[in-house]
Amino acid sequence: MKTKLTREKGMASQGDRGFTLVELIVVVGMLVAALSMGSQALYQTLSARGTWQDNMLAVREARSAGSWFAGDAMNVQTIDL
Repeated sequence: MKTKLTREKGMASQGDRGFTLVELIVVVGMLVAALSMGSQALYQTLSARGTWQDNMLAVREARSAGSWFAGDAMNVQTIDL
């Protein structure tokens, strides 16, 4: 009877010492999926930021050109067709 108890305790302690291969594969898969989603979100954020900056530059240049045109139109003395 004593050997049966020690054998059961030994098995229980071995099961508590580590993870199974299936558990490790599942965890690694979940980490890969999470990192993939995180890197994709980061890429989209940086890409959108660059596009926004390009659009703001275009708007700023268009406003500047409009300002120059309006200033020239206000200074016209005569119009020749």
